[in-house]
Amino acid sequence: MKNGTKKLRKWMLGIFLVFSFSMLATEVIPMTDVPVTVEAAKVKISTKKTTLIKGQTKTLKVTGTRKKVEWSTNKKSVATVTQKGKVTAKKRGTATITAKVDGTKQKITWSSSNKKIATVSSKGKVKGVKKGTATITAKVGSKKYNCKVTVKQNTISVTKVNLNKSKADLDAGDTLQLKATVSPNNATNKKVTWSSSNSSVASVNSKGLVTAKREGTAYIYAKAGSKKATCVVNVREEKEPQLKGELFTNKSPTPVLGLILTNMGDLPLTVEDFYLLITGGSRTGLWLVNSDLDFLDSYTIDPGEEKMLLLCRSNFGYFPVSTASECSFVFWYDGVKYFGNVEYSGGGYFEVYDEAVASAAGISVRKANALNTLINPYKLTPQDKIQKWNEIVKKIEKKK
Repeated sequence: MKNGTKKLRKWMLGIFLVFSFSMLATEVIPMTDVPVTVEAAKVKISTKKTTLIKGQTKTLKVTGTRKKVEWSTNKKSVATVTQKGKVTAKKRGTATITAKVDGTKQKITWSSSNKKIATVSSKGKVKGVKKGTATITAKVGSKKYNCKVTVKQNTISVTKVNLNKSKADLDAGDTLQLKATVSPNNATNKKVTWSSSNSSVASVNSKGLVTAKREGTAYIYAKAGSKKATCVVNVREEKEPQLKGELFTNKSPTPVLGLILTNMGDLPLTVEDFYLLITGGSRTGLWLVNSDLDFLDSYTIDPGEEKMLLLCRSNFGYFPVSTASECSFVFWYDGVKYFGNVEYSGGGYFEVYDEAVASAAGISVRKANALNTLINPYKLTPQDKIQKWNEIVKKIEKKK
């Protein structure tokens, strides 16, 4: 396109008579066709193309005019020309020799076959608009000369892809939202494709949402263009908490509620934050105390260990309980926060525990993003329960 436009523009300055040749080092071969600028009606150049060997000369002549001719070459390193038209071959290559005749000037009218693809100014400057093909026409007198213009899309390649995480440790069942940033912002195609090296360990959808499935390691790839970023996902089998427990009291109202928990899991658990739900929907905040009735912020129960947690009001005031009471609490297990709920489902308030009339309570446990899991109840023997409870009551009375 540039060569065609350049030659068409030369008409504005006058008549250009072009002589093209190839210069070879040791042998003479025919030269391929080279476009030649349109000539005026009777003005001609003696030779339009030729081949010379290094050091050879050839004199060109212009006929059909008496006006001054100016000679020039586009590659002096290949061939030179004197103002008398004498051409000297310098080295291997191709050069164009131009003869300019003064005093001749014709009006050129420029047009485009499709302005939505390419436009052309009154001075022959072509501008690409969008992808496609158009023909640029230069009209000189009654003659027309065409230049086919192909406009290609200006492609800006992706140089880098970044992820908001390069590594993640997940439990089986967890999800992780990855986000990819493509550079530069004006890249032609910023579409990101996601993939996993092992979908059975961790899969990823078309929006970058990773789902951990089973223990192992998977590489999550975000690719845009020829660039990609990687997040290493390590999936571990989630350690689910396993509890056995019971909520009980020997009378109502009571200053202390007993919660017996046994950690049946493989890791320690830490309990905190209690409250009691009573029939009718009333809620009583409870504090955790030890056997000396000292207030505690939390209590850790090791694997396989059974602990009685004592719950009271901050002033050791009495509060009612019923067979429909529920004690809710927060606990941490393997770095995950859970909510536990214990129902008091006994047959009444007792001083002597009787399994025949009082059943152990059930504990339901849930994680913030998981469904409730029913934990089987655990039962103390009547003698164990009575002994522990009596010790607690004695300490409370002594404390008061």
